[in-house]
Amino acid sequence: MTEFNTKLETALAQITEKNFESALLGLQELLKEDGTNIEVLKSIGLCYVNLNNYDEAYKYFSKILEIDKENALALYYIGVIFDAKKDILKAREAFKKVIEMRADYVDAYKNLAIGFMKTNEPHKVLNFAEKLKELAPEDYQVYYILAMVNLGLKNNKTGAELLEKAIELNPESSMLYNNLGTANMSLKNSEKALECFKKAIELDPSNAVGYYNIGIAYQSMHQHREAYWNLKEAYEKDPNPFYLNAVALAAFNSQDWEDAIKYYNTLTYSNPEKQNYQFNLAVSYQAIKDYKKACSILESLALVNPQTSVFMEKLAEIQIETGNLEAAKNIYANLINKGKVHANMYYQYAMLCAKTNELDKAENILKKVLKLEPDNAIAHKDLAVIYLTHRLFDYAKDEFEQAYKLDKNSPFILYEYANYYHVMNDYKEAQKIYNKLLKMENLPVSMLVAIGENYASMHKLKDSIEVLQKARSLAPQDINIMHNLAKSYFMKKKYDIAQKLLEDAYFISPSVEVANSLGICLMKQKKYDEALRQFKLVNASYPDNTPNLLNMSKCEIELGQKDKAIEYLNKIIEIIPESEEATELLNTLANK
Repeated sequence: MTEFNTKLETALAQITEKNFESALLGLQELLKEDGTNIEVLKSIGLCYVNLNNYDEAYKYFSKILEIDKENALALYYIGVIFDAKKDILKAREAFKKVIEMRADYVDAYKNLAIGFMKTNEPHKVLNFAEKLKELAPEDYQVYYILAMVNLGLKNNKTGAELLEKAIELNPESSMLYNNLGTANMSLKNSEKALECFKKAIELDPSNAVGYYNIGIAYQSMHQHREAYWNLKEAYEKDPNPFYLNAVALAAFNSQDWEDAIKYYNTLTYSNPEKQNYQFNLAVSYQAIKDYKKACSILESLALVNPQTSVFMEKLAEIQIETGNLEAAKNIYANLINKGKVHANMYYQYAMLCAKTNELDKAENILKKVLKLEPDNAIAHKDLAVIYLTHRLFDYAKDEFEQAYKLDKNSPFILYEYANYYHVMNDYKEAQKIYNKLLKMENLPVSMLVAIGENYASMHKLKDSIEVLQKARSLAPQDINIMHNLAKSYFMKKKYDIAQKLLEDAYFISPSVEVANSLGICLMKQKKYDEALRQFKLVNASYPDNTPNLLNMSKCEIELGQKDKAIEYLNKIIEIIPESEEATELLNTLANK
């Protein structure tokens, strides 16, 4: 072997070992000996390509073409150089000429395909797709490139199949599994996509992209907590702004408020112009009840964007949460005065007016809602409730019927519509609607109590007790439930059970109403001394309550306290001179 060849082999070994600068020193010496040696020129060009010195590389590959116009390899690398310099059209022409010289040049076909993808012309790759597969049936990159082409053309099923073939040829590629997962996401197959993404991180646990993809897959399945954990992992592995945005939103969606605040504080600091970051930060502060910070952010946003109502509406929501209904009302009033009012804004304002007992104003505003949205079933229902409060029963009925016609499946409409019939003492009609409610799952306690009361009004005590017991299982300490349940047991003449329920209710929250019911229950059991104690508790709050005075007098009679009974009866006569029962009892006592 000549000395020249020995030096050349040394340089080629250095290139293999990626010692490009050392290789260049030797190759330049060889070039002085033979300035037209194609192998030397090619090796120098390759060194410059790997050192990203494309201008120098271009000189040497061009020199080869001066010597050998048909040198496909030199032309191929000129295409590579143009591509690296982002001159895609010149790169494409070079690769086309390479293929004309050598129809079996697989890498030229690959680069040509990638070039068409870069110029958003994936359909042109289909012209030589079969040729590529014919030339390199065992090259996974071929199937990967063609998969990307088909995915770009929205041929998602074909794209997924090509990726599966690529994985058969290269089963250890994390990148291929990530891309197959993305293809399955396009096919709405989230479960299969998740499998692929998990396989990708199994192959490359350090790959942030895999964790990001898993997070996105979980998000598409509305599993926000799992999405957050994986997006957090992606961000920790690669703390770049793209992942930070994703993990912040995931923390927000999974209601990990403290973390959401941490991430959005970082985002707002580096992106002060992004108002959606600030808004989400305010909502996160609201969620942890740090209303001062939430309001400060929202007020700043509203100041900068006076024409955007969403910030002030969120401020109003916080005022409602903190019990400042008048402040919330003022916010809505100001928004409405500015014009461009949407129906929901009117609706929220109407509800605030109703809560602050401005029912006439609420009525008028709800009519404006219905003018904008005639088919707003909830607004019809709320207007009906106001009419019912005003005892405008015919108007209320019309609005309830319209609400029901528009939405027969809303539990809130069914509830209020049934309540209307209950108020009208049409318990049978009320029950028909309540029965539709009973077929629904997860009814709130208030609805179950109303149904139980209606059953009791119909003297269907077994049904009443069953529904009220269900309500009590959901809220065992609820006084209203216990009181209504006691009433049903009382009507069923199960006085001992009623007594126990009322005693428990009074222990939890002493009230005049419960004390009165307990007194009546004790009277029925002829426990007059205990009953009298309860009636005296009522009397302390309502000394002129004639039914209670009458009950006290009856207990005193049974306990042999004639003078006290007469005292109570005389007081009743003072308040209601025409009281027949009090007069009759006084006459009876006088004759004894």
